[in-house]
Amino acid sequence: MNKHKTLYWMIGVALVNSQTVWAEEHDEVAKLSTMVVSSKRATELEKLDAETKIISKEVIDKANIYSIDQLDGKAPGLVVRQRGARIYDNISLRGQTSMDFYSPKVLVFVDGLPQDSGSFAQALPIGLRQVEVLNGPQGTLYGRGAVGGVINVVTEKPGEGNEMTLSTSQSNLTQGVSGRINQTLIEDSLFLDVSGHYLDEDGEYEGLLSGEDLGDSLNKQGQARLRWAPSQSQWDVMLSLRHDDIYSNEEQFVPAGFFRARKAYPVEGDYQLRLDSYGLTTSYDFESVQFTSLTSYQGRDLNRTVFSLYSPETYDSFSQEIRIASQPDESTRMSYVAGFYYEDTDFTFARPTLMQKTKHTMESYALFGEMTWALTENLDLTTGLRLDRNEVAATSEAMTFIQKGNDTFHSISPKLALGYQLTPATRLYALYSEGSKSGGFTRTGTPATVSFSYKPEKTRNYEAGIKTRLLDERLTLSAATYFTETKDYQLFIGFQPNQYLANVGETEVKGIHLDAEIAVTDRFMISGMWSYNTAEFSKSKVIGNDLKGNWTPYVPRSTASVGAVYKIDIAPEWGSLTLNSDISHVGKMYFDQENQLSQSAYTLLNASVGWQLTQNLSMDLYGANLTDKDYAVYLFDAGPGLGQFFQLGRGREVGLKLTVGF
Repeated sequence: MNKHKTLYWMIGVALVNSQTVWAEEHDEVAKLSTMVVSSKRATELEKLDAETKIISKEVIDKANIYSIDQLDGKAPGLVVRQRGARIYDNISLRGQTSMDFYSPKVLVFVDGLPQDSGSFAQALPIGLRQVEVLNGPQGTLYGRGAVGGVINVVTEKPGEGNEMTLSTSQSNLTQGVSGRINQTLIEDSLFLDVSGHYLDEDGEYEGLLSGEDLGDSLNKQGQARLRWAPSQSQWDVMLSLRHDDIYSNEEQFVPAGFFRARKAYPVEGDYQLRLDSYGLTTSYDFESVQFTSLTSYQGRDLNRTVFSLYSPETYDSFSQEIRIASQPDESTRMSYVAGFYYEDTDFTFARPTLMQKTKHTMESYALFGEMTWALTENLDLTTGLRLDRNEVAATSEAMTFIQKGNDTFHSISPKLALGYQLTPATRLYALYSEGSKSGGFTRTGTPATVSFSYKPEKTRNYEAGIKTRLLDERLTLSAATYFTETKDYQLFIGFQPNQYLANVGETEVKGIHLDAEIAVTDRFMISGMWSYNTAEFSKSKVIGNDLKGNWTPYVPRSTASVGAVYKIDIAPEWGSLTLNSDISHVGKMYFDQENQLSQSAYTLLNASVGWQLTQNLSMDLYGANLTDKDYAVYLFDAGPGLGQFFQLGRGREVGLKLTVGF
């Protein structure tokens, strides 16, 4: 997949030659945005009574982050791990994680529209503004309720940003080109943007017997959005169409004896994913209240072979959210969000060689909302409630045997928060919230496992924290402590192909997070994050396998990072340099509930040098995992005679990225 390298750099050279604008006045070291769109009321970050992290566009661009899995470690307690293939990425946030590929606890949204878990492999949208990470249950704010947290990707809308942006990158592991055209069709009224992304990734595995290079991926993405937002009107309507086509044979597995050599076991493993996403967002501003409708469709067609077993699946989901949100001014003592949500999903999974096929239909209904009262000038009280109804039906076939099942689940999830503005720069808060992950039937099941369902998983979250700005607002500091208990924890039991989901007991997570950023000077900034938690099974219902006291999978005991940014002005006609470096640490983590398979603690070093020649022309030299540390992101035991198999994290990557705006 290296044949396009010359073409990429021909494009890059052409982009540089097209720029003749001299350097303009440079901004000082950028501070993180303080407005959180995810709160549905454009709340200031410091006044949001919950732990929240904003990952800025600058951080993402300088590190050449182009997909969800690369957000790993960019927020306290955020861990993203590949499980076989990136389409099954596991997202763990503050100790909350799910072993079920198809029902994650941490959900991803793009501009408020829910994303299928299979879309986690897709590239981040072009025209990114920021990424917001909200911790804990978010069911009173989002139609598709999230138990463990939300990652909301916020983009520039058509009509916002540059008229054209082009970017090309080249590293020892990847080669890519992306671009966005942003045009006004009718002055102050109708806007269109079209974007595309092409990424060619070289694999890092070698065939154990064949010696061939393995693990390559090719990602092609196209998107078009049409927005009608007359400047003198209260309407804002946006239609979005997106298609992703991903081919990969990254699903390679390394036997224990060949870990450092990255030699893959000789079994067939590849997939082709076609993903279509359509969205219609409509909002009307009544001055004091905003009405919003979010209509979404996602269709996934996955042709996957793993361990030489062909396992295709399809996914079609339609969702509709209707929401009203107040837009209070400073004199208003109350604000609110309320909405209705509906989702209809069809899913199929097959193993043709075993003559197995399952089909699932799921319908979900929810009422949700929350209200904030200003009890005094400094004290706010927030109450929220979510009502869920989930209807699930499943059919499984194996040769001539057919088994059907259906069930309906209900849940109620309240929220209560108290926020106190101790000083203009310091806020204290306490929060209690609940979340529920629906019950259902094992999606990759057999007739034997479809004969029974598993119950909903219920999570209770207790949290207290502080947010403050000190040293003339040069130091931003937030800290939170939390306790989360989950009942009827959903976990896989048994072995493939007869593995099934069951409620195995209860878990408890206790932890603390710290997040700090200080502007030492106007040009020099230091940031740091630290997270420590315990995540254990407190009760076990598994017959013959007592899990009590065991660590829950995919939750490291600690994560930490320290980074620095230093900006240097060269000369008016030569722009400025920005030096970035960060060190990240991940504690020991288990991959199984028996705590027999683990990855020990490890540390990674990343760095970049950015040259901002003009406001619209930049070049970034970046490096990730500069010490070329070997570590496992996925590990399982294949049984007697085969032993343990690993998938490894990305090795050292060094590359150059060129971005031009018009």
